[in-house]
Amino acid sequence: MHRLVLLCLALAMLAPAQTRRTKKPAAAPPLDPNAFPIVKLAIEGNHNFTVDQITKIAGVKVGDIVDKTKLDAAHERLVGCGAFDSVAYRYDPDANKKGVDLTFQVVEVPTLFPLMFEDLPASDADLRAWLKQHDPLFGPKVSGTKEALEHYRQLIADYLASAHDYHEAITGKLSSENPPDLVILFRPATPRPSIAQIQATNTGEIPAGVVQSTAYGVAVGTIYSEPRFRQVLENSIRPLYDAVGRIRVSFPAVETVAATDVKGVVVKFQVEQGPVYNFGTIQITGADTAKIEVPAVLKKIKTGQLANFDEVKAAQYRIEQDFHRLGYLRANTEVLRKVDDDKKTVDVNIRIISGPLYTFHQLTIAGLDLEGEPVIRKLWGLQPGNAFVPGYPDHFLERVNEMGLFDDLKSTEAETNIDQDKHTVDVTLTFKAGRAAPKKRKDPTRPF
Repeated sequence: MHRLVLLCLALAMLAPAQTRRTKKPAAAPPLDPNAFPIVKLAIEGNHNFTVDQITKIAGVKVGDIVDKTKLDAAHERLVGCGAFDSVAYRYDPDANKKGVDLTFQVVEVPTLFPLMFEDLPASDADLRAWLKQHDPLFGPKVSGTKEALEHYRQLIADYLASAHDYHEAITGKLSSENPPDLVILFRPATPRPSIAQIQATNTGEIPAGVVQSTAYGVAVGTIYSEPRFRQVLENSIRPLYDAVGRIRVSFPAVETVAATDVKGVVVKFQVEQGPVYNFGTIQITGADTAKIEVPAVLKKIKTGQLANFDEVKAAQYRIEQDFHRLGYLRANTEVLRKVDDDKKTVDVNIRIISGPLYTFHQLTIAGLDLEGEPVIRKLWGLQPGNAFVPGYPDHFLERVNEMGLFDDLKSTEAETNIDQDKHTVDVTLTFKAGRAAPKKRKDPTRPF
């Protein structure tokens, strides 16, 4: 204890004699008079993307010290991502004169497209997760500009190389894989194979040969992709099952194998025909149903009968033709289904969209002289303002030819000119190589 006290006294006596040495801080670099902190950051013109998404691409945030060089670099990053038609920026002193208020003005690319992936060694979910992680602007739909396509193509290539040791070239381009919509499709750069053969399994009550031959006629020889082939199944094979009440038919599996005897692939698909459904309630709605003979139209579509949608299509065609003959040239129908899976019934509503009424406006006759033309005009039955009947001009000329009104008449032709704005129809009748004077008949002016 005595020794410890003596040591403390000695140190105390030496302390004043020692020289204090403090390390001076390094001199701060001179401030750039043209660089200022960002006090406020705003985006103008954005609709599809948030402020946070855009500023992450720009690479700037509140508090950053920026100058014109850094702002120009942020501008170039926004331009280069391919999501904007134009990008501009402005900055003004903030309210306290301690920094700048920075605003980016963007015009977004107006149309965005969904993405699809094909024949790549990674799942759809993994690819989307990677893109979302590495691109702040990635979402269900993205821009289809050249810059954006290359940006995503490179991100996908990087992921496949690192996670799956896949180094094949891939392409990304707009494609009509899901008509009528366009999608951005990323796939290997190698050409797609053609469909050489088709094999259907588990076809149920429709013989496999019928199913295969139906698909064969529209698919064999075409370039294969699963979305396109599934469209073939929906458009060509589903109607076969709709005609026998199997309205819940599905195609759970589609796969391909290389053809052994020819160049191309064999497409194998499985059918799940589902249960039989009967018709429930039947309705015709939309336009004035008094214009058609409803009982005749629905003669073969009855509640409780097998749900044969071939008969529904026939009813649609008859309704449309009836309305066309009444002058509703653009009339069409759509079928609305309401399925009761417990009762195994399907209610059908044939909805009529009549469209505008088209009327006859003017008749022009070419190729006849002053004696022949009045005869044709008197025979012509349609008057200006009457509903125009499709097929009437051709039928009229057939009757004229049958009557033999003109010698040496080699041909006749009817041309219709439809004014879609005024909903009127002009008709031109052309008579070629006919004599000017009509033959003498007992009643050459008898109207049709």
